[in-house]
Amino acid sequence: MFAVLAAAAEYELELRAERQSEGMTAAKRREATGGAQRATPTRWLTWSAPAANSC
Repeated sequence: MFAVLAAAAEYELELRAERQSEGMTAAKRREATGGAQRATPTRWLTWSAPAANSC
């Protein structure tokens, strides 16, 4: 059982390292091209609560 947990932890570390590497590559690419840092989720910014008497 411990061998399975150790293998899962190692796999998790490999995935994390791969994602981090991809993120760093993307950041360098954006920096080199002068692109935007990150897209702003306008849907979140424009959301408003329903009116109090909506029923």
